[in-house]
Amino acid sequence: MNLFGKKGISLLEAVLTIFVLAVGFMSSMQAIQEILTTTNFSDKEVVATQLASEKLEGILADRQAYGFTYIIGANYPDEVLTGDYVGYERRTYVFPVTAANLNGSAAPPTDFKRVEVHVKHGNAIDDKIELTGLVGAY
Repeated sequence: MNLFGKKGISLLEAVLTIFVLAVGFMSSMQAIQEILTTTNFSDKEVVATQLASEKLEGILADRQAYGFTYIIGANYPDEVLTGDYVGYERRTYVFPVTAANLNGSAAPPTDFKRVEVHVKHGNAIDDKIELTGLVGAY
């Protein structure tokens, strides 16, 4: 029964029902859009972390194959990745450090080098992964 005691629904009731359903539908669509955006960002973070880890593992392998002196910044140029990784940039930094100050920098020769790999996956400040490793001369 409608507002005026007659059977069926009035045009006003139908319009109000459609309005309420539309508002609910739009809210649901906005929530889904936010979830998809967050998921896409998370996927990029995982890929960037994997790319940084891959580079660090390669540097550790270079240490084993070519020796400690091979680990210098010039051997690891900046990369703009292609193929499946379009939009990702990878930079590698090598700093000679001492056991007393692993976060600073020291004049070579030293027995340790701090290696930082930065992978950028977007234009925002937070669209970057940084992994740090330590390579020893021993």
